[in-house]
Amino acid sequence: FETADNPKAKSIALNFNFTPFNYSININELSPTQYSIVADLGCSSLLKATLTLNSYNIKDFNACTDLNKIDFNYTKENFIIKGSWNALSYYKMTNPNTSSINSTFNCTLNNSSAKIGELKFKDDNGTRKLTLYYKDGSVSDTSFEYSFFLIELKNILMPYFGKEIGNWF
Repeated sequence: FETADNPKAKSIALNFNFTPFNYSININELSPTQYSIVADLGCSSLLKATLTLNSYNIKDFNACTDLNKIDFNYTKENFIIKGSWNALSYYKMTNPNTSSINSTFNCTLNNSSAKIGELKFKDDNGTRKLTLYYKDGSVSDTSFEYSFFLIELKNILMPYFGKEIGNWF
């Protein structure tokens, strides 16, 4: 964080070793309001993202007011998830519905260069769910095997999205 006595870091590299795996996270400043994040998650998994802020002053960072957008690309061998989230538009919503949330979120799943489908939110019996819309028009609910991981992920994201995130996936 930038102050007169403490200039903001231009680059951060973190390496973790949990035998038998190695993980790394590299954050580089592209501009005063834009950062590149590359996370090697082990097992041929790589997350690349560009984080754009509304202001260069992030001393008291608050996602609701300071985050502009996130562009991301996750790869696991030939499986690729590409997307973007317009946080600025999302946080300006006073009562977001599924359609308005989908307008801020774009995410495609690919096998190498071939599109599999898109992830979108869908209302299902009063519950908002993350759904996979295949390129042929068919629809499938998304699910994950590791409920402990999902509980932790929801707890991490809850301060930014509120309690309703418990209904997303």
